[in-house]
Amino acid sequence: MRISPETGEVIFEQPINSGTQFDFVDQVLWTTKSGKVDTGRTYRKQYYSAKLNYAHSFGVHNVTALGLFSREKNARGNEFARYREDWVFRLTYDYNKKYMFEANGAYNGSEKFGPGYRFDFFPSLSAGWMLSEESFMKTMSFIDMFKIRGSWGRIGDDAIGGRFLYADQWVYGNHAFLGSYSNTESIYTYFTNSRVGNPNISWETVEKRNIGVDYAFLGGLIAGSFDYFNDYRSNILLSGGNRAIPSFFGGKPSDGNFGEVKASGYEFEVRLSKQIRELRLWANVNMTHATNKVEFADDTEFTPEYQKSEGYTINQVRSYIDSGFLSSWDDVLGSTVRQEENARKLAGDYNIIDFNGDGLIDQDDRAPYGFSGIPQNTYSATLGVDWKGLNFSMQFYGVSNVTREVNFPTFYETKDIAYDEGTYWTVDEGGDVPLPRWIANKASDARGTRYWYDGSYVRLKTAELGYTFKKGWTKLVGMNSCKLYVSGNNLFLWTDMPDDRESNTSGQNSRNGAYPTMSRVTFGVDITF
Repeated sequence: MRISPETGEVIFEQPINSGTQFDFVDQVLWTTKSGKVDTGRTYRKQYYSAKLNYAHSFGVHNVTALGLFSREKNARGNEFARYREDWVFRLTYDYNKKYMFEANGAYNGSEKFGPGYRFDFFPSLSAGWMLSEESFMKTMSFIDMFKIRGSWGRIGDDAIGGRFLYADQWVYGNHAFLGSYSNTESIYTYFTNSRVGNPNISWETVEKRNIGVDYAFLGGLIAGSFDYFNDYRSNILLSGGNRAIPSFFGGKPSDGNFGEVKASGYEFEVRLSKQIRELRLWANVNMTHATNKVEFADDTEFTPEYQKSEGYTINQVRSYIDSGFLSSWDDVLGSTVRQEENARKLAGDYNIIDFNGDGLIDQDDRAPYGFSGIPQNTYSATLGVDWKGLNFSMQFYGVSNVTREVNFPTFYETKDIAYDEGTYWTVDEGGDVPLPRWIANKASDARGTRYWYDGSYVRLKTAELGYTFKKGWTKLVGMNSCKLYVSGNNLFLWTDMPDDRESNTSGQNSRNGAYPTMSRVTFGVDITF
């Protein structure tokens, strides 16, 4: 059977020959051509929504309202359809552009949860006070605008990575054995519980609080904002493999909403602009500081504190810690035994600390080190000057409080290296060098902190110098405008890392960004007619 892509006609083909074995046809063979339907390439989606808006002003009072309903059903191939339903409202009020209030609510439903947990209500409130509009502020002529604002809200998340986690799952086809294992197989098959469902699976939620100010002073010379935020995420879904369930449970534990993470921080922006006749100076500087801490992760009761997720940042770097090099055979023989390749231990290797003091270097000696691969601080500064058609600008970007693991997966732990790591340990050099002996012990418990770097950096991300010709000159040759410029990207980097790879990260893992960043200089002309 085949389907014509041009007309959609379904065609069934079958040659008739001597192998057909039909009574009315002697010695005709019947061979049916096989067909294929790729159901995974089909996609069905049904979406409908309704929205109602209201806005009215009476005197100095301004009111708006919004009501929204939406429902979505979609399926790919032959899978069970997925459903999502949302009821949303928003109400805003302001008095003479001075006092502002907003209330929002969302009643969300998701088919990922079981009966009784599919719908939940998520409200939010915010308020603002334009302090600069008060009469007692009008006498302060240097204040152009000053606003105080705050908000609180509760948000739900159903992106938990799986469906039907609330239901038990069963598989058919297992066998019992008679006698010794795998010796005499029973002829009977039966169902087994492949995954224990959790009927209480529900929405992950985050409670967000924010307070901030917006300001402008001195006729627009200085403007900007400041925000402080505090988030508390709860009901974080923990997979069964990460739960504190004893091994004698007999199977994989069910997933559960147990995780809790607290995050807080601040961000500010300062904008400067000054016009002095034909000279204009401007700048934009901002910074964000954000930290997080795991409040609860269902760690096992007797796990040492330094091995737990609780109390540390998400994706906290953990590493074997070294205390210099083993400089002689006396150091080697007197050092703590390693679980991996202890017989290959030589002078010039790292002296790994027995962090838990049990007399053996193993996985339990990996301790929190540095920060995570997610920067706690980010910075950005853009500076510029314009004068009589000339313009110059540059943007700096940087991060700090971040730890990166710098190595190349292609050459991982081999003698082939792609950058100059520095001087290696030798008997003559002793311990005053940055790296262990050449081709040192490659065991995972022998590397210490060799590949971990302070990932902080400041980068000159962009810079441009240009000149725009005056209108009178361009009109003489029939052009509306003409600009000559030279620009550059990733021109300079200040960092303790051995090379520049930061902008190539594809995620938030400390290893990401294995390909160095490319610098680029461009010369150009921009003409409009």
